[in-house]
Amino acid sequence: MPAPGRKKLLRWTLLILLCVILVAGAMYLIERAITKIPPEILVAELRDACRPRGPTEINEQERRAPSEISRDLARLGPPAVPALKQALKDKDIDVRVCAAWALGEIGPPAVPALILALKDQESDVVRSHAAHALSQIGPGAKDAVPALIEALKDKEEDVRSSAARAIVGIGPPAVPALIQALNDEDSHVRSRAAMALGYIGPAANEAVPALIQALKDGDNSVRFRAAEALAGIGPAAKYAVPALIHALKDKYDLAQIAAAKTLGKVGPAAKDAVPALIEALNDREGNARGCAAWALGAIGPVAKDAVPALIQALNDIEGGLRSLAADALGKIGSAAKDAVPALKELLKDVSKEVRDAAQAALKKIQSPPPGPPGR
Repeated sequence: MPAPGRKKLLRWTLLILLCVILVAGAMYLIERAITKIPPEILVAELRDACRPRGPTEINEQERRAPSEISRDLARLGPPAVPALKQALKDKDIDVRVCAAWALGEIGPPAVPALILALKDQESDVVRSHAAHALSQIGPGAKDAVPALIEALKDKEEDVRSSAARAIVGIGPPAVPALIQALNDEDSHVRSRAAMALGYIGPAANEAVPALIQALKDGDNSVRFRAAEALAGIGPAAKYAVPALIHALKDKYDLAQIAAAKTLGKVGPAAKDAVPALIEALNDREGNARGCAAWALGAIGPVAKDAVPALIQALNDIEGGLRSLAADALGKIGSAAKDAVPALKELLKDVSKEVRDAAQAALKKIQSPPPGPPGR
């Protein structure tokens, strides 16, 4: 590059660098200026910003947006908590909502104030925002778990959902309280508690005994959610296999399906469930046939006793079941060699999904076993 060109590039580079430094400096000064504003002043500004303007007031453009003021309050950090706690008592719902948001951004020091907001008697919107703010804080909001479990009883679905998400966000620290909640007199609480345990996943393995008991609950939704929760916990739920076998005959179809799915998630440790899953697969009036086929495949080679039933399922009228049966046979592997003729026939199936599943299964069944390491 000619010397004049290099000098021009250098000038532009220096100019851009100077602009970046100036912007960063300005942001720093603004940040410093904000932190010097007493939080009570910002809360007063927030109240004013949320107040509807009258027809004679013309300075609307001079008023900052509530969201901007809320961000400034959040930047103040813990020193703003007392003022925001007072703002949670404001008669204006918008002020209370903004205060809840700012508290959530501040983090763990704001948890006691947000627990109070969960009990806002006038507005479900405020209660929902408080629960959401606690979910943003995550494990640092563990002290709010009892209040959040109480919020699972809220009359408004939005609040119940936000509370459940907050409990999941808190994670493992919430597990002991959720186990207790499985015995709550309110079926909605029991159901949401089971669901939360499932979302927490393997870290909730200490809940397995309580979830086994929940599989016997008198409420359909609780039994279904308990079975799903055990699926979320995965292989650690192997001690639930006998109860899940029983659940395959549950009167509630979703509970049956969830039980079959969970047995598959447990994997080879669920081999004792193979006869019951074969029965579920053969039950043409049942609702868990597809999940039973999938579960047998997920259990793997130890489910080889299911091969004849899975071969039969390859002829089912439902394409989805044919595909799942083929996939299961492939996962069972070489022990499913008796299925090869039927799978080859399935390569002519009208459904591409079924043909692809048959092709993949044949490859797995007919592939030679891997040799010893290093060969």
